[in-house]
Amino acid sequence: MAALGVPCTSEPLKVSCVGGPIEISLPFFTPEQQLLNLDIPLPIELSLPEISLEAVAPSLASADPTQTNVINLDPSPAVGEPTAFTIVSATADGTNKSSGGDPFDVSILTPENVEIPVNMVDNDDGTYTVTYTPENEGPLTLSVKLGDTPIRGSPFAVSSVVGGVEPESQMVFSIPLETTKYKVKIGGPGSKSGTIGKIGTIYVKVLDRETGKPAELTEKAIKFLCDPHVKDVRVLSSSSKGTFAIRYSPAHPDTYNVSISVEDEKTKTRVIPWR
Repeated sequence: MAALGVPCTSEPLKVSCVGGPIEISLPFFTPEQQLLNLDIPLPIELSLPEISLEAVAPSLASADPTQTNVINLDPSPAVGEPTAFTIVSATADGTNKSSGGDPFDVSILTPENVEIPVNMVDNDDGTYTVTYTPENEGPLTLSVKLGDTPIRGSPFAVSSVVGGVEPESQMVFSIPLETTKYKVKIGGPGSKSGTIGKIGTIYVKVLDRETGKPAELTEKAIKFLCDPHVKDVRVLSSSSKGTFAIRYSPAHPDTYNVSISVEDEKTKTRVIPWR
């Protein structure tokens, strides 16, 4: 029988499983420097924890045309100038999408069925920016479809005008406002209320207080003051003296305190709700 020597600590402990008990082999040196294996059966039961693997697939939901909207569509785009609007895609439950790839089709037609070129950019966040340039003055029909199905509100009607401002004959000035130097009247749908995603329009008529005649002013003399602040604002001059159109588009529902500044003197404030 071989005598056991000193364990060789430079060798690792070896563990092997042979379909039953675990056998642990410990190397030893005999005086003759021969390696022996001491097999020790251990009745050890191994219990592995249950591992649950759940595969989560990314959402492949497509846009639903009945839930998809157009926002920031200018009702009176300027002839010869690029204008843009945004398609906001949403799924069937009304949730805005966060990815692109939807096959939207956009067409813009004149009354003579002449198609105006459009450029659509997929922003890869569920929104699509559509840009076009009206070539002539007059009504236009904008159609937005997903496949063969029109989206909510499509087709849309706009009317392109020179300078981007409707003629004064189409304006209404029903709300009197004043400064010390000018009589100011405003009107238009944006002077009463607004809907988020649509552009509000306020018409402004400025008369000289002494003469009663339209003021000789440019759009630089007119400022739109609003609390909370609205970033997207344009002041446009009409072809008629002293007549302007203000386009503004709040980003969030709120009650907005609006006043008009003429040559740095503001009128009284008007409260306009946006929903």
